[in-house]
Amino acid sequence: MMKTVQQRLKQATLPLLMLAALFSVQHSAQARTDRLVIEDGDNSLTKEEAHQQKEQWDIR
Repeated sequence: MMKTVQQRLKQATLPLLMLAALFSVQHSAQARTDRLVIEDGDNSLTKEEAHQQKEQWDIR
């Protein structure tokens, strides 16, 4: 029995929406690793310590 175009679109809508949602979540969840943020405060690292930690992380 042949399915109409409307029936095919109904069946494809949910998987397509889920796929679109997956790609949007993946894009927003990726962290930028090319920036080093140093904040002022009691528990912030010195610039040198932050650079050393970043170098150790990049080596791994």
